[in-house]
Amino acid sequence: FVIVYGVLSKTKLFGSSNFIYSLIALILALFFILSPLARQYTLVTTPRLVVFLVSTFFILFIIGFVHGGLEDIMKNPRVAQVTLVLLLLIFLFSGIHVFGPSLAPLLPGGNETGLNPATIQFKDFIFHPSILGVIILFVIAALVAWAINK
Repeated sequence: FVIVYGVLSKTKLFGSSNFIYSLIALILALFFILSPLARQYTLVTTPRLVVFLVSTFFILFIIGFVHGGLEDIMKNPRVAQVTLVLLLLIFLFSGIHVFGPSLAPLLPGGNETGLNPATIQFKDFIFHPSILGVIILFVIAALVAWAINK
């Protein structure tokens, strides 16, 4: 609750209404308390995140001790990019670990026993080669439009 409320109030995402921030934070806190998958995701992600942060701290400590300072290293945008990619990988692998068994039947080649027939039809529709081709074309078009307008 405190972390979500702090992030929302710091970023001013929804204006300056503290009521909205506390309501959103409370709803997310209740979701993580009541949902077993969200709780398990938190329990899987937290140790990996702590190991990453402690390792990063010690690596930066050693580099700062040997190099004499961290100012030029911290100003390098590559350091932020690598850190962000590593954090995203931690969250992705934790999500695969937690949600993988429940999502496996929805992927191609998954065991479809017990699934709703409408879900099976939707899965077959989405993973049809022509639909996947259209999705890939849309992604490429979006990337090209973004690169042109950048």
